[in-house]
Amino acid sequence: MYSVTIEQAMHLKTQDVGFFIERPRGTDCYIFLHFINPVDIFENGRLVRTSYNACYIYAPKTPQYYRAASSNLYHNYIHFQANDLTMFSSFNLPLNKIFYTNHQEEITECIEFIEMHRMLEMNNFENRKDDFQRLISEKTCDLFSLLNQEQMRERKVGTVDARILFKQLKTMVYSSPKDWDIDRMAKYVHLSRSRFFVKYREIFGTTPNEDLVRAALDYAEHLLTHTNMSVADVAFDCGFSSVEYFIRLFRKRKQITPGEFRKKYKQ
Repeated sequence: MYSVTIEQAMHLKTQDVGFFIERPRGTDCYIFLHFINPVDIFENGRLVRTSYNACYIYAPKTPQYYRAASSNLYHNYIHFQANDLTMFSSFNLPLNKIFYTNHQEEITECIEFIEMHRMLEMNNFENRKDDFQRLISEKTCDLFSLLNQEQMRERKVGTVDARILFKQLKTMVYSSPKDWDIDRMAKYVHLSRSRFFVKYREIFGTTPNEDLVRAALDYAEHLLTHTNMSVADVAFDCGFSSVEYFIRLFRKRKQITPGEFRKKYKQ
């Protein structure tokens, strides 16, 4: 088991729309981030919009920038020191690179456990500081092992090149949903429509239709809160052919109309 030292831990931390982190020189520790809803994040010198349940591990001294561009930010995170740097090669998790997970609940539970025991450790509860440190290290390793196993299973779904294509596709869909439909998505990864559906669900645990809807509504939130476009123009710019359908769907998914959403959250 690897030993880690936790500096900060927080589960289900919430920040308002517009919140951002910018650390040009990074930090002195590693940071694991699990974004439950989409964020904009700098990766390899460009701003990328993630889809849901993106993860990111910042290495020390790495410049950091991410923001809640279109909706409130819900995320889990830990800041930690790794006492043995071979742990990253052992768990085979990427540093300074977006990857995705379907284990939202398990990650939240792990970090809640780490957060609680970190507080007990700091308070030296019943003189059990060493016990809490051991439990924290075990749970952190359990978290990284869970993510490693998921990444390993994902690689078995198809070739590495195919997996990269699907991740690129998902990122582009969330960046500009109006430019995509199922046929174009299938063509991008060189698969038939039926095979594309199967592969997409295997990799992401959801259907491409659902991701198209979520991407469109997420982009609509961004336009409603950051522009003065009419609701009709927002609908068409997000790929909806009918403004009435857009309003009905937005209200069904968000429990609020687009107009009400704009009044509540527009900056």
